[in-house]
Amino acid sequence: MSPPNAIPIPEGSGLPWYQRLQTQFWLLFLVLMVVLGSLTYWLGLVLIRDTLSAESFRYETESARRVQTRLSALVSQAETLAAMIAELAAVAGDPANPTPAIPDMVNAADPEGLFTGIGIWPIPAQGQPRRSQLWLRSADGTLVARGDYNDPRAVPYTEAAWFTPTQFTQPHRCYWSPVRREPLIDRQLISCSMPLMRAERMMGVVTVAISVNTLESLFEEASQDTPGYSVLIDSDHRIIATSQRLMTALRDQPAANMAELGQRYPALSPLALQLFDRRQAQRSALTRSPAYDAGAITRLAAQTRDFSRSDAEQATAQIWSRLGAATQSSAEPVISHIQNDPVVGGHANAVVFELPRSGWTIIKVRAAQEGFSGAGYLFNQALVLTGGGVIIALLLISGALRALVINPLKRIAETLALQTDAESSLDIVLDESRRNEVGVIARLYNERTRHLRELMDGALSMKTQMSLESAQRRDLERALDRVRALHLTTLGALDDAWGLLDAEGRLVQVNPAMEARLDRRQTERADRMADEVISLQGFDQPLSHWLRQALERGQAVELPEAGTWLSNSGDLPVTVHLHPVKPALQRRASHVVLVLRTLDRTADAQAQAQGDRSPVSGLTGRLSAERHVKRLLLEQAATPHAAALINLDRFEALNVLHGRTAGDELLHRVARHLEGAVGNFGAVYHLNGDEFLVVLEGFDATRAQVLISALCAQLAKAEFRWSSKNLSLTASAGVADIQPDAERPFNLLLTQVDAACQAAKQSGRNTTITFTPELSRSQSLIDNTLWTRRITAGLQENRFHLTTQLIASSKVLQGEGEVFDMQVALEDEEGFWAEPSVFMPVAERLQLSPQIDRWIVSQSLVRLGQDPSRLAAIGRVRLRLSPSTVIDPDWLTFLIHAFETHGVPARQLCFELPELDMRLSQSAVLPFCDAMRAIGCHLAGPHPLSLAAADRRGWRHLRLDEVVLDAGSLAGLQTDAAERLMAEQALQLARVRKQRLLVRNLHDPEMLKAWQLLGADYLEGMAVARATPILFNTAR
Repeated sequence: MSPPNAIPIPEGSGLPWYQRLQTQFWLLFLVLMVVLGSLTYWLGLVLIRDTLSAESFRYETESARRVQTRLSALVSQAETLAAMIAELAAVAGDPANPTPAIPDMVNAADPEGLFTGIGIWPIPAQGQPRRSQLWLRSADGTLVARGDYNDPRAVPYTEAAWFTPTQFTQPHRCYWSPVRREPLIDRQLISCSMPLMRAERMMGVVTVAISVNTLESLFEEASQDTPGYSVLIDSDHRIIATSQRLMTALRDQPAANMAELGQRYPALSPLALQLFDRRQAQRSALTRSPAYDAGAITRLAAQTRDFSRSDAEQATAQIWSRLGAATQSSAEPVISHIQNDPVVGGHANAVVFELPRSGWTIIKVRAAQEGFSGAGYLFNQALVLTGGGVIIALLLISGALRALVINPLKRIAETLALQTDAESSLDIVLDESRRNEVGVIARLYNERTRHLRELMDGALSMKTQMSLESAQRRDLERALDRVRALHLTTLGALDDAWGLLDAEGRLVQVNPAMEARLDRRQTERADRMADEVISLQGFDQPLSHWLRQALERGQAVELPEAGTWLSNSGDLPVTVHLHPVKPALQRRASHVVLVLRTLDRTADAQAQAQGDRSPVSGLTGRLSAERHVKRLLLEQAATPHAAALINLDRFEALNVLHGRTAGDELLHRVARHLEGAVGNFGAVYHLNGDEFLVVLEGFDATRAQVLISALCAQLAKAEFRWSSKNLSLTASAGVADIQPDAERPFNLLLTQVDAACQAAKQSGRNTTITFTPELSRSQSLIDNTLWTRRITAGLQENRFHLTTQLIASSKVLQGEGEVFDMQVALEDEEGFWAEPSVFMPVAERLQLSPQIDRWIVSQSLVRLGQDPSRLAAIGRVRLRLSPSTVIDPDWLTFLIHAFETHGVPARQLCFELPELDMRLSQSAVLPFCDAMRAIGCHLAGPHPLSLAAADRRGWRHLRLDEVVLDAGSLAGLQTDAAERLMAEQALQLARVRKQRLLVRNLHDPEMLKAWQLLGADYLEGMAVARATPILFNTAR
């Protein structure tokens, strides 16, 4: 049965099916889909795009393979000739002169005279003269023997870049050297260098040299019948040869490599970048392969004349990447699309082939309209026709929707918009005359407004009654909160003697344990005062004094030493605890729970006898915790138990800022807080420093995490008052199950909770994480040990190195001089330099970062003081400080002494502050900043927009000269209007505060240009200049 006030709704909306909007829309869309489907099917049958594209692609590939085949034949011919000469030299008695018929052999193998030079280069024995054989082709095509390289005054050929890499080449395989100039004939050559082996020992090198002019002639001959242009590059992307069409476009100024070609023609930059990424990926894969040997690269760079480590790495990469691949067929071609190619005058397609033997790459470029993109062009035309049909269909749908739906609904909206308040809107009556869904909506709306009017009248009559009931409910909730607060506070001490005292010190309630030990005549008094009823000895103040302390401080009070309770049961050694009870909505505590804990009923006596109690927190330590765990596993092995390690965040910084006395007092209060929160669920132990262990009985890890998370959240909200200051702190916690089957369960438990706690700190602190096997810290401990050793060695053996990065200044500030960012790198055992982001976090944890900062400052001042002319041209040198340095009390003394020693003005240094938690560090940072400004140094810090809202308040009080903003935080600046507005606001905020803005990590030239147009003061990143060990280098 429907309710009496229900609004009747006509079945099926009261309309014939052909008048319903839903039916009309479905019919319209059905017709549209039939038309579009038929058109698309017809276009697919006619054009057959995929077939055309496949045929065009095959033609492009075969055209480029003709060039590849010609060059591959030349490479194979050179390697075959080199292998034949190497075999003859290996079996001959004299490797330097295996047979006088070498020129005849070469002419027979090379009738076209393509090879410009043949050389046999034995490794001379120690103290013996050089005995190399070199034949160079003269202008008339004759091979002429030359012995110039045997002259002792000539540089040894065994140190040449075409000689030394062959030691890594397998027999009968060539190392193809980069293009070099042969001074004896003044030609550019490429050498096929093959090791001369005898009894698996390298005796020397055989070379077959090809002139670059010869390669260019062959390349042009193979490419001239194909449209477009071609490029031949080596494994390091240096250009070896180009077709005549590209040479003409370059205006006889050939580019050295693909990077330079991309710079000259930006349309070719994506192709150059694609080739570069492909090479980097191959190198990255090679470094992970078994063939990679970093030591061999270092030795090769040392053995080779004018050979950097990068050159050595490139040479070995070419050799190692072809190990076992000489006989393989060439890789499949790769297609790249070029937008607006300047040579072909439009869009083009590039086919990239690799020559596996030589490491060369052929790039064949052809106009898109001439290649397989023509098929795509035809298909796009079909799509345009289809799209036009869709647009027409949408226009028809739009007109139909406007006539049938939009206009009627618009009139309804206009009618409703005329009313300005809710009450008058209930008087609106809509037009119900249309015979479709719009008319049904209007009729239903009119019925609903009538019904709402009736409901509103009823609601007004209920409002007064609800207000009265709400007031009564609040009074009951306050009373319930007071009762709940009293009971929650007293539940933790049910096994001890406890009593509830009011603010005057009268006993309001006692538990049976205390009542049994009190004099019955005293307890029957109505005004039983605690000082008169409870007789305590051994304390320097009466019980009423400690009662007032607990009420005034609003915190638990534990008497520092044990005393004696003169009770009916005899003299009992007890500790006294007072817990204030503060009901909701009241500022002061109204009652205090007094707990008398007898020492003989706990394990405290044993703990004190064994020295296991912390004098700071008053808690027992590791020995007691281990006994507790053993007892649980012995008595309740079948019941799950868990434990949690709680570590206070940034506690060391609090000790530095407020002193050890404040830290000890805070540890004592935290211990009381934890004891009160854990209660009968388990026990709390103080392991060391700022670490507490909580053992929870009958809890698994999941339930324990919930409890510990709530406990840490309460700790974060609590405020601890010390010397008229409110101190706050957070804690990170790790939770783990107690494993009863482990060989040493307590040691395993400590390892697991410590791993989980460290993971909580690494994930941002103030959180709780449960241990999983993935959190094993073995690898992180190894890494920390390794970097600890490297950092210590770096300080002792001077393995730290300074680098500088040029910072671009705005036009307004260029007159102040050049600006540099001073950075530091750490050299490891193999000579590699590590960036600060790798080792500085470890140094910060080990408290070694202040020593590194002092080394950076000292070395920077030494370099600046050595060159007065250089110093005069520098405006500012920026140095980044670690958090430990900012709170170091001896930093100022060191800095003043350093300035006096080296004679560098303090105004030329700008120190950048790290991101600190100002809630903990403000009292130390403010004096630090004042001192830095007093001696003349500039200061920089993070921009307020890059900080969390909670951290901005502390930074707002600092007087900074510069603010730093990461460009990555506004990566969409060029396209996103919102981010551009944020960038303008960031700059405007700096201007208002009279600060300069430095934008960091600008690696994109377009992003650099955007910030320049906005007016940023300083710009830093690879788009400006790279960091270099050549200090104060202004090259970009």
